[in-house]
Amino acid sequence: MNINSKKALMTHIVLGYPDLKTNRELIKVMSDTGVDYIEMQIPFTDPIADGPTIVNANQKALLQKISLADCIAFAEEMTASYRNIKFLFMSYYNILFSSGVEPFVKKARDANLYGLIIPDIPFEEDKEDLFATCKRYGLNAVYVISPTTREARLKQIRDVASGFVYCTSRIGITGADKNPHAKLEQYVRRAKKILDAPIAVGFGIDSAAKAKAIAHFADIIVIGSKVINLVNESGSSFQEPVFDFLYGIKKAISACQQ
Repeated sequence: MNINSKKALMTHIVLGYPDLKTNRELIKVMSDTGVDYIEMQIPFTDPIADGPTIVNANQKALLQKISLADCIAFAEEMTASYRNIKFLFMSYYNILFSSGVEPFVKKARDANLYGLIIPDIPFEEDKEDLFATCKRYGLNAVYVISPTTREARLKQIRDVASGFVYCTSRIGITGADKNPHAKLEQYVRRAKKILDAPIAVGFGIDSAAKAKAIAHFADIIVIGSKVINLVNESGSSFQEPVFDFLYGIKKAISACQQ
């Protein structure tokens, strides 16, 4: 796999936060700035891999009674409207298990999604065969690693992951990080050789300068909490600050071709 040396940008929204109307407007802004991937998070009661900003967004979306059916319908609408963007569902395994892994994967495929990011299911515990089911239905199963993931483990992941691999830039939860992992670049370059796949790097990227630094060795830059914070700070006038921020990120990473 390769990404033709083009540095890509992936953003994150929580479906139903603050509401689906705002989600639509956000995706329009993201499309206008040239975002390549959007991970749409299905709200969950205990999003263990996420920081305070996204946890809060999940809780408030759930209070609005956002359902899995709502999320599927929204995905169908977005993939039909923005064919220039690869959309993914991000969520936690309990949601898939509750609805049935194969029915969930089939609905995601039928909604024309690019793939799934499910960070809390190691393939050894995947009794419902999520990764095999994704492969059967032509849906990418994006695996999440961290700088502590060992070489032997990466070789195992290479056999099950597809699309790209998502590397957290530090150990822990999402959100701004004032102390990025000192050996991140060395780790990502080594992991890319083992995995033979594009690597997305996220968690704590909140400025164009940080995005540019990481884009020198990562294929996909992931922006999550920062955009939600901009929406929280700007209210109904979020369009301009979000556009300016993402445009700045896109411009910064576009100069970092391999």
